[in-house]
Amino acid sequence: MAAEESLTVADTGLASGRPRTSTPPPPGLRRTIVTVAAGNLLEWYDFGIYGYFALVLSEQFFPGDAALLLTFATFGGGFLARPLGAVVFGHIGDRYGRRRALLLSVFGMAIVTVLMGCLPNFAQIGYAAPIILTVLRLLQGFSCGGEWAGSAAYMIETAPDHRRGFAGSWQEFSLVLALMASSGTGALINAVLTPEAVASWGWRLPFFAGILLAVPAVVLRFRAGETPAFENLQTDDRTAAAPIKEIFVVARIRMLKAAGFAVLFTVAFYVLLNYLSTWLVTSAGFSPTFALVVVTVENAVLAILIPFTGAWSDKVGRRPLLLVSSGLFAVLSYPMFVLMQHASAAGVLALAVLFAIILSLFAGPGPSTLAELFPTRVRYTALSIPYQTVIAVCGGFAPFIATLLIQWTHHASAPSWYLVLSAVVTFATVATFAETARKPLT
Repeated sequence: MAAEESLTVADTGLASGRPRTSTPPPPGLRRTIVTVAAGNLLEWYDFGIYGYFALVLSEQFFPGDAALLLTFATFGGGFLARPLGAVVFGHIGDRYGRRRALLLSVFGMAIVTVLMGCLPNFAQIGYAAPIILTVLRLLQGFSCGGEWAGSAAYMIETAPDHRRGFAGSWQEFSLVLALMASSGTGALINAVLTPEAVASWGWRLPFFAGILLAVPAVVLRFRAGETPAFENLQTDDRTAAAPIKEIFVVARIRMLKAAGFAVLFTVAFYVLLNYLSTWLVTSAGFSPTFALVVVTVENAVLAILIPFTGAWSDKVGRRPLLLVSSGLFAVLSYPMFVLMQHASAAGVLALAVLFAIILSLFAGPGPSTLAELFPTRVRYTALSIPYQTVIAVCGGFAPFIATLLIQWTHHASAPSWYLVLSAVVTFATVATFAETARKPLT
């Protein structure tokens, strides 16, 4: 381990002296899963809806031939605010508690989701429409900046050592469930309404429906207790006074490893579970309804498998599953995209299911692997910043990059090259990891 990572908390000289505080009793594992899942559902439902309705939104908010590209640019632009959100919510989570940070995060996401559904289009207010849309995406990105790492920390700090992989997997399960709900909602709206109705007002319905997720998410997190691990820090007056400063003393190398790990984690999710529906329409010639059905099936298979692969990682370790998954992505992504472009409907479904199986080997142990890299004292901040930075650079702009690759190369399978490169980076990173399954948290 690098020299800076061998330092103890006392060596840093950053003890907080924070007075002891009383918090609600720590939640059980089952309640933890529900509490974290509620916020993840809202975050990724909104994310999915924007991606699945990209074609409609491009017509509503951006004029001209580059409308779809601008829509995906705005989509990616929202992720630029995530690293800032990671810093702010990471400080709150490591200084004042996971519960408080997660509650503020989900409240911000809820407000933006509803406002998205109320936004006038370009025909109604002109260029103010895309400007306001961009601002809302930035606000949503800021709120989301503290969600993933906080949820991962909350999950594994509540679970026993021998079940952390299983517990962390439910974070990704709720993420996929949200994408499945959003793609299913999109498929239903496209099937029930005429294209004219969808373009006129139907696209707003999924955003308004987000309030059904927002209310219980806020209530559950308001009632949640603090994690036992963080509560122990509070009891011993060892919470970090300046986590953003401390992480660059004790966790520099581990943050770089987390970033390398997150490359495939984010690109695979954003390309296969979000952009794929657009690609099937624009590059493979399928209908929007069928494309959304494919992604919904893909999400369903992934959701079913994730808890099993998370639990499996508690038995065989995190590294074997992660290396197999990233290796398969590096080898199979390009030929699978080529086959998908020319396959029948049944063939496309089969290939999407295969992608889901490969991704499940990574998604199951992913959250616990990343969270276990860092000590409890700075886990929220140290995990948030590299993860959200990679999302902003590699994941949030994945649909934009994929679309641009096709336009530049005139090769419909070009998005697979992005997957291959990401897989190679992550495989090389995971190869340097020590096994953390079943070991006590620091």
